[in-house]
Formats: sequence, C-alpha cells, structure tokens
Amino acid sequence: MLMEPNDVIWGSVLAACRMHRNVDMVGYAAERIEELAFERIGIQLLLTYMPRLGNGLMLQRVRGAGHVPDLTNVLLNVDEQEKDYLLGRHSEKLAMAFGLISTNQEMPIRVVKNLRICSDCHSFVKLV
Repeated sequence: MLMEPNDVIWGSVLAACRMHRNVDMVGYAAERIEELAFERIGIQLLLTYMPRLGNGLMLQRVRGAGHVPDLTNVLLNVDEQEKDYLLGRHSEKLAMAFGLISTNQEMPIRVVKNLRICSDCHSFVKLV
C-alpha cells in the first residue's frame, strides 16, 4: 500500500540525518516539514539541534547579510572549520533560532543570560 509521507515520516528522516550527519538531506526534509506541520514543537527542536545545520538555515541567512564569524572567540587549539562549528553551537544562537521558529513575527525575543556574551554572538544578534 502506497501512501504520501507525512510529518512523522519526515521527522524520522530528520532524526536519521542527525544520526548519520547527512546535512544535504536535512535541507530537503526540512522544506517538506515546513509544508506539512512546522508548528509542531518536536520538529522545531529537532531542526535546532541538527549537526552543522543546527540553526543553519538562520546562520546562512545572517551570513548572507554580511556576518563573518569571529573565530578568535574559540580558545581551543582546533582547525578553522571546527571553530566555526563550535561558534554555531553557542546557546545564545540556539535560543534565538528557537525563538524565531516558535513565535510570531511581532513578538520580541528576550534571551536572559547570567554570563557575558561573546563578541561573535553579539554581532550575530545585531543582524538578527
């Protein structure tokens, strides 16, 4: 019996993409989910925690607007690509991504943090 894939099927595809780190398929699956049931909170959380995509759709848009990651904020001895990945996983960026996908456009997003924000996250938030 053939059937059209629904939001549950595409959610399973997203989970598999996360496990196998298939970034190319994530974009395709995310587009299908947006068409079907983007308001489901589980899907939104899954999209925020995607590897290398994490909040990648938003990161791509912000980078397109001129944001260049400040890699000097990562003090670990790792290569440039790993530094870029680590900066994308900062809690402030994840909180902003989750706020943007789960609220209306008119609602303000307030991120409260009891530590200082790094300069890369600060410039990122200014563009968002």
